Amino acid sequence: DLIKQLEDIVSPKSRPSEKIDVTQWMRHLSSIVTNGLNVKQSPMELTVFKVLHNRNARITFSELDFMIRKTEISDSIARLKNNKASGKDGIINEMLKTGKETILPLLDRLFNLVYTSGFFPQTWKTSLLTLLHKGGSQLDPNRYRGISLNSSVSKLFCSILNQLIKYLAKNRNLNNKYQIG
Repeated sequence: DLIKQLEDIVSPKSRPSEKIDVTQWMRHLSSIVTNGLNVKQSPMELTVFKVLHNRNARITFSELDFMIRKTEISDSIARLKNNKASGKDGIINEMLKTGKETILPLLDRLFNLVYTSGFFPQTWKTSLLTLLHKGGSQLDPNRYRGISLNSSVSKLFCSILNQLIKYLAKNRNLNNKYQIG
């Protein structure tokens, strides 16, 4: 009881109301995901997609046939932000930064194996969903915002790929002048 009282004092809005049952949460969260997806595409959209896909299928990028270098991993670790929550694996950015010299050879082998095999580990695809109360009735699931907590290692791997893709897009002039991000 004392711990619950202290939790409410420290962070009263961060714990969803215990009065909302699990089935109601599942129904609510499923409706959010379903509403956010554009499941139906018009025939025109599908045709445009097929044309672009077929056109791009003939283009190859030899720049992507490489191994991820330790320097790229090291630079990406240095860019990690502190005080971020961990995913299901419990690894936080500070652990990666502090143990960088020790884990660098392991991350090098792991990232290159993932990159060359094309197999993205299932644990990297798993997120923890934390619900934050936005105000108003604690009995209304719409008054909560979900935050997805992902693996720091998978985010590190994806940040390296993102840097490489940005470099490739810039060098090959693949960005449309109207491209925002």
